[in-house]
Amino acid sequence: AWPPAADPAGAPDQRILRTPLKVAAGYAVRGDAATAERRFDAARAYYDRWEAEWEGSPTAQLALELKGESFAQQGRFAEAVATLELFDARYGSDANRASLWLRLAEIYATGHGMNSKAAEYYTKVEIGYPNDTSGATASVALAVLDIDAGRHAQGRARLERTLSQFKDQRTVSATAMHYLAVSYEREGNWETAATRYNALAQEHPSTLYGMEAPLRVARHYRAAGEEEAAEAAFERAVQQYERICSEAESTPAELAARSYLVEARLDQRRWADAAKTLVETAERFADSDAAPGMLLQAADLYTTKLGDAAKAAEVLGKVLDDYPETPAAREAESRLAAL
Repeated sequence: AWPPAADPAGAPDQRILRTPLKVAAGYAVRGDAATAERRFDAARAYYDRWEAEWEGSPTAQLALELKGESFAQQGRFAEAVATLELFDARYGSDANRASLWLRLAEIYATGHGMNSKAAEYYTKVEIGYPNDTSGATASVALAVLDIDAGRHAQGRARLERTLSQFKDQRTVSATAMHYLAVSYEREGNWETAATRYNALAQEHPSTLYGMEAPLRVARHYRAAGEEEAAEAAFERAVQQYERICSEAESTPAELAARSYLVEARLDQRRWADAAKTLVETAERFADSDAAPGMLLQAADLYTTKLGDAAKAAEVLGKVLDDYPETPAAREAESRLAAL
């Protein structure tokens, strides 16, 4: 049970309403499926109670929305859709329908594989919110559905329109540029695709798609057997990531750039550089959820690629010291015993 924090009027604090779902999701992430299922069921009973007791209120609205999200997180997509469409009927408004329809479209596409139904919701957002970023998001999603279906010209036309209208919206612009490049690559027009990827990396270097772009170029050359071009492309990628680390120090962008830097060094088989970057990143972002895993990955490189058992033991000891009583610590203890 999760006793709500009541406001003066007696309704639960809406921030507290999210707690049951977070608790259930936490058990799911840890792999405790049985406890997670019980917690999800208890969360829905909790939301049902508050929706019934505060019918028509913001509390009831959020409770029903979170109930739908609980089904989605469990992969119970039919129930998630039914609940969220009920939410739309009861509480849908111009203030919340764009995000709601985008979520429904996402569930139809990824959960049910019903792209035609997803397209209906994306189209409603595109038409209903043409000047909002939600409309741009819907347009990009529709373009991706076209590209996945092989309708490249149609998809690219929609992406170009979105780029023109939302060129100052960094995330929208980067996403549209990424899928333009992907479309050309899938069509076999690599020269144009490479140009598009390089433009994306230059114009939006610190976005996730901007960081991914130079690696896609390098990996394409390697897969094509063009080792000299691949190595040059990998080095350009490394330079971009190092520049972002310097310019965006101590930010999420630095953490992301360091992760891509590790990928580049691994692709180059520069094991020592990759291991060093992993340890440095874990130290710089010690509070990140990714830090223990980075240390374990570094230890694995020292063991399997570099043959340095002493260094591996040092890194594993750091996991034990810095993250005691965690799954990562148990893994580190097991590996130390093996060493």
